Amino acid sequence: LDFGVGHDQLINILMKDHGGNIPERGIQSLTKVLHAARDSLGIEYCLWLPDITCLLLSFMPESYAYSTIREMIHEDSSYFLAVSRVEHLAWCKTFADLMRRCFPQTAAIMGQIGALTPLGLDPIMKRFFVTLLKREHVMRVMDIFTGEGAHVIFRIGTTLCCLSHAHLGESIRERCDNAATFWEGVRRFAHSKHFDFEIFLSQVYMTKKILGFRRPVFPRPEV
Repeated sequence: LDFGVGHDQLINILMKDHGGNIPERGIQSLTKVLHAARDSLGIEYCLWLPDITCLLLSFMPESYAYSTIREMIHEDSSYFLAVSRVEHLAWCKTFADLMRRCFPQTAAIMGQIGALTPLGLDPIMKRFFVTLLKREHVMRVMDIFTGEGAHVIFRIGTTLCCLSHAHLGESIRERCDNAATFWEGVRRFAHSKHFDFEIFLSQVYMTKKILGFRRPVFPRPEV
């Protein structure tokens, strides 16, 4: 019942990544909702589902969490969730293509160290920022995601990679020779005093005033 996440990552979800050990009652609720998603909705593969379910259950009861997942699937699963490995790989390729087109300098570094491969993108495309951002910021991402769909993950993810790389010191950049080191640098930046989430969101949704209207200008290329 791991939806492709894997046993080790599932243990991390239960024991560490959502504020420490999830209590027995929470594990029971998580198990019920995931079983319902598999048995009633037919979801067998969805890497985001365990983390998303944990986030939903942190502020709503089991029935509401299940209903939210059901609406995501019935509305148009591809708008919210990648429910097959082929779709997941396609989303990873889209993320990598966006990085190369919008932030080529950062993408070049990420490409050299394997951080743009499907495996290298796990902290975003598999774990929904849970291991990168502060808990309250992951909840904000979840809030935006339920309203806007998966494209917000591409907006936030690409911008976060670019900003994090820009804030890494030269010595750290020189030692950054693998994907794990890169993502640790992203996590440190996102947890540092230099990271203001509200300012970050304004950069994600950068707008320009044109003829009295505000038009989004994402993605904003690197200079």
